[in-house]
Amino acid sequence: MRRTTLVVFTALIATLALVGTGRPADKKLTFGIGISAPFAPFVIAVEKGFMEKRGVPAEYKMFESGAPAFEAMVAGSLDAGMVSEFIFVPARAKGAQISLVSLFTVTGKDLGAVVSKNIKSPKDLEGKTVGTAVRTSAEYFMYKYFEKHGVDIGKVAVKNINPTETAPALFRGDIDAFFLWGNWVPKGPEVVPGARVIAYSGDDNVYIQKQSLIFNANSLKANRDLVGKSLLALMDTIKFIKEQPDEAAAIAAKAFRIAPEEMKKQMAPLNYVVELKRASINEYKASTRWIVGKGGVSIPDIDKFWSELVDASLLKAVAPGQTDL
Repeated sequence: MRRTTLVVFTALIATLALVGTGRPADKKLTFGIGISAPFAPFVIAVEKGFMEKRGVPAEYKMFESGAPAFEAMVAGSLDAGMVSEFIFVPARAKGAQISLVSLFTVTGKDLGAVVSKNIKSPKDLEGKTVGTAVRTSAEYFMYKYFEKHGVDIGKVAVKNINPTETAPALFRGDIDAFFLWGNWVPKGPEVVPGARVIAYSGDDNVYIQKQSLIFNANSLKANRDLVGKSLLALMDTIKFIKEQPDEAAAIAAKAFRIAPEEMKKQMAPLNYVVELKRASINEYKASTRWIVGKGGVSIPDIDKFWSELVDASLLKAVAPGQTDL
């Protein structure tokens, strides 16, 4: 009887301990990912066993892009997602309960500017029509590019355009240039005679594009230990990607159903990181001011907004050298 009572009591304590953590024993961290190179490390971290080695039950769910994955995370269907500030800043300002725990992808070779054969220099864009996806990183790059090269944006007709229409519009002469991301950039010169990529966002350090790892705030609160371990697992994954790029690309390619060589090509210009640096947060604050200036979102105190959004405590605990906050 005494032994039975002890067993029952021990089981009760274990149950209460699990309740106290706010998560069941079989909890898995679920990462929402887009089907593209920036999200490759999440696939590799799970499939290669880096999450498991760190004691993190984890899975990923694929979406068309990072945006719908982020929406599912905000709704509580997923634990984490990865997007740029042009998605998570407006969402947070409108009440989304989210926390930024780390930068994750950094690149100056994704966003590009494509011009027609008649454009020889940035100043030639004055008096012309330029296409871009407004209120996105592409438009912000355009704004920073014009600022860098002294182009008067008031003399440029900016046209909001669907990415699928950019190359045809350039071909027809409806636009004289476009600012966009990904495979849409090289596609312009491929289909439009005389068109060329005049610049990528990282040229002359105009704009370094960043995407960050964002957690649902309630999930983060309930699973802090797992999230901390997952950051270490992602650091292990990034090290593997750098040391074994062919194998890493093959793992991601299988999940995304594309050729390994194409996957490797898409991953090459991306710098994967797990870090929180003051300089990056200051850059985020600058783009946040631009987002607010575009209208549609109100952030009275940007410094306070960012201090409440960023949670550096996890990195400070598991990898203090990765943050200076």
